Amino acid sequence: MTKCAIGGVSGVGGTTVTDAEAIFFAAVQTAEGVRQVAMAAASTQAAVKAADLTFHRAVAAAAAVAGSAGVSASHLGGPSRNALRELGTGGT
Repeated sequence: MTKCAIGGVSGVGGTTVTDAEAIFFAAVQTAEGVRQVAMAAASTQAAVKAADLTFHRAVAAAAAVAGSAGVSASHLGGPSRNALRELGTGGT
């Protein structure tokens, strides 16, 4: 277990998080940064959708990796899987 605070996402008040959770939060933070750059450069609705798809797929993948490391990750990737369904991918 590691005490950490990554971008204010976790570790609020010195909460102890696992290394796998810390890696998950770092991956989400990186994916969000990439999404913001892609959104700023997007000139079409298709480009905006592609940026959203890429972000949510990255979050779902990070949640799967965290889950394989023993973190109860069902709540981590669920919102992104729901977003992927809404974006028309069937959740993948």
